[in-house]
Order: sequence, then C-alpha cells, then structure tokens
Amino acid sequence: MSLIPTIITEPSIGQQAYLKHLQTAGPDAIPDYVTISIDMDELHREAVGKTISFFVKRHESLRTVFPLIDDEVKQAVVDYDEQRFGVEYIAVGTSDVFSPAVKEECFERAGRIFSDIQNGPLVKFFVFKETSDGYRFYMLIHHIICDGWSIELIGRELRLLYQFYASGIEPDIAPLNFQLRDYCRKQNEWLRGSRDALERFWKNRVSGYDSLFNINNFYEGYLQRGNEKLLRTETGRENMSIDDLLRTYRHPKALARNSTVSGDRFTNMKMLAGANHCTISSIVYASLYIFLFCYTDKQRILLAALIADRFTQENQLLIGCLLGGVYFPREIAGHCTINDFISETFRDVFANCRNIIPSHEYLHLDAVKLHVSTDIYINYQQEQDRLAPDKEESEEHYEIPGIFYPLDFMITEYTDGLHFKWKYNKLLFEEELIDDMIQCYDDVLDFIAFNGDKTLGEACAYSKTANRPLPEL
Repeated sequence: MSLIPTIITEPSIGQQAYLKHLQTAGPDAIPDYVTISIDMDELHREAVGKTISFFVKRHESLRTVFPLIDDEVKQAVVDYDEQRFGVEYIAVGTSDVFSPAVKEECFERAGRIFSDIQNGPLVKFFVFKETSDGYRFYMLIHHIICDGWSIELIGRELRLLYQFYASGIEPDIAPLNFQLRDYCRKQNEWLRGSRDALERFWKNRVSGYDSLFNINNFYEGYLQRGNEKLLRTETGRENMSIDDLLRTYRHPKALARNSTVSGDRFTNMKMLAGANHCTISSIVYASLYIFLFCYTDKQRILLAALIADRFTQENQLLIGCLLGGVYFPREIAGHCTINDFISETFRDVFANCRNIIPSHEYLHLDAVKLHVSTDIYINYQQEQDRLAPDKEESEEHYEIPGIFYPLDFMITEYTDGLHFKWKYNKLLFEEELIDDMIQCYDDVLDFIAFNGDKTLGEACAYSKTANRPLPEL
C-alpha cells in the first residue's frame, strides 16, 4: 500500500550510491534488511500498538521511501498509518505455537515488500507466540534506513516505550528536532562544498597502496612460524590478476571462526591504551597493522573499514544508515617503537574517520583497485554490555555467506573484552592457516602490552619464534 508523501527531499549522496547498488541487484533480489527481536514474557497488545505508533511517528526515517519523481530518485516521508505500520500477530490468541516455517514465510514476505523501494513500507513489525506462555517481538527494517548504531537505539527506545505503556504511563520523551532528511541535507551541503578537498585527501592517503592482495604472503608467514601441517607444495598460490581476485571474492560462501580478547589480555590492552592516551580501538588497529607486518612481512598495509557518522549528538539520535567507507594505509618501519607507532595510529584513525567516503564514484576514487589492494576489511562496533558467554572463543569454523574481501573482521568491543569474528574466503585460506594467524595475533598482543619501548622489528622477530617449542636445555 502506497501513500502520498507529505515531505519530499533529496537523498544523501551516500544513499544515492546505495540505491545504485540496489538497482544492479535486479528487481527480484531481496534487499539486505536488519532484524531486531525482543523477548516478551507478558503480552500487552494495546501497549504494543501504542509503542509502535509513538515510535514510527517520532522517527521520520521509518516512514521514508524513495520514489522516482520526474526521473529522479527522491527521499519521501509519508504520514503514519496504522494499517501500513501495524503489528502482525502470529499464533497469538490460539493454543498453537508458530512453526519456524511460518516465521520464514513472514520474513520472506517482508523482504519482497522491502524490494519495492519506491512505495515500501521499509519496516515491518511482528509478534510471534514462540512458547505456550512466551512471545517474541520482531522488527524488520531495510538496511538503507538502518545501521548497527540504529539497532541499539531501536532496541532501547522500544523497550522503554513498551514499559511506559504496559504500566499505563504516557511516555515523556521529547520529539526529535533533527531528522534523517536534515542529516541528508547537511551531509550533501558539506560534501558539495568539500568535494575537491576530500578527493585530494584520499588520493594522497592511498597513493602507493596499490599492490594486489597476495595470499602467498600469508602462507609464507605460516611456514616461517615453524608450522608443518600445510606443506609448502600445498600452499603455493599463483599470483592473481585483478579479474582473478574479483572472481574469487565473489564466491557465495565463506568461513568464519570466533576469537576473544578477555581477562588479563584485555586488561593489558586497556592499560596500554591508557599509557598512550588513546582509545582501545586505536590499540586494535595498531595491533592489526603489527600482526600483518609480522605475519606477511608487508611494509605497506591497507586496511578498509565501515564507519558510522555518529560523531555529533544530533546524529546519535537518528535511525538511519549513516555509514561510509574509510581506509587506513600505513607504512611500517621496523625501527619504529611500539609506543610511537600506537600514537601515530591514533592520530591517523581520528583524521581518517573524520573524512568518511560516502561514495567512491562521487570522489573519483578507483573502488575496484582499492578493493583488490585491501588486506583486511573491518567492521568495528561498541556494546555497552559485558561479553556474553555465547561469545566465548571457539575453535569451530563455520560457513557464512560470501564476504567480498579475502579477510573481513567483525570486531565488537564490550566493557570487559573484545569479540573477533574472523571471516575469510574459503578459496584462499585454509582452516589451519586461520588458526595460526589467530595465535600469532594473540602473540603480538602479549608482546606489545609490555614492550612499548621495543621496535616493530623486535615484535616481528618474536612472532616468528613464539609458535615454536623452546629448545631443551
């Protein structure tokens, strides 16, 4: 069901790039969407309805669609309509408990609705009866209006509103004075005024970082660390062209393994961050550079990352996809001390994140060349919770959808630890190789924690021997 929009504005340049990506996927492709779920021991249907009504009216982004008007894609906001944004109750009020197949059908139906980006809606709400006396609320939202930060915001607001209404209290929450369309206008104005400077910034930063990804560097590092399980004859890989790499990256399935940094190791990392007056995330980026330098002997390393534009208070209150790309190029000098390297990394991370790339095409950056020259792609996020038991380290390798990079790290910072999801291309990396890389990364963390005055070259030498048994005396 489509409605006449009441507000029509220009999408952000970042949204325009994402819309072009959706167009290449074809009309029948199900777009990426985010799922938020909340357990409900008791169900107050009236409270659920009031919660959704307040929530959708408060956030214009949830009422946003992208119609084609006069041959141009626009960003349009429609009024709240209970039928359009109402909650679907599945098996509620019956003696039956819904089946997983029913949930799958509901989600597939929502995905088909989301593919109509012009009319939407781009958000759907469900309540399922999952047990005889338990319920679960689901919110599905198109990725173009939702990022990781939005997920946390959505969960907090929905729980708070539901608690108010279930208690018979009207919520006292001020309306938003800054909406997604305001952000898009502000971003576009800044980008158009800063386009040339931003283009020069990134072209200068990534100049010289155009060596194609070479998997042989990793297998050579594996052998130098004294490993023998993967024999040299089995680990040899021919140098790949850009087309070869892109074909390999497009493999529809990848593998992943989880690891954690917790306990004393995380305490040491926090102490290192404090001693260098920087963030834990800067220590993580510095340690990844050092790890790659130690494992592959590469001196020019290119990391790519997904960054949320949430640096201002007004941006932090928005539901939307405020994401852009950022590159972290670093040249490693073996004589540089670890503390100096951490300080330089902190400054680089801060500067680069302040210059998010909303669209490679808009800034005339060669997206393909940067893609095939990237060593690791990183998605770093923070949670204000403790590391849950289900996030504990596991040696299990499991299958995931394709990742479009050789290595893709999902890193989550908790209050008491870090969780790493090492996602890797199964055509390039063996499980044994990834296991050893994780061990090497832990070795690097242990070394840099107490050797800030030592050099990167000394860290590299240590990592080459850390996996070998000590000689008998």
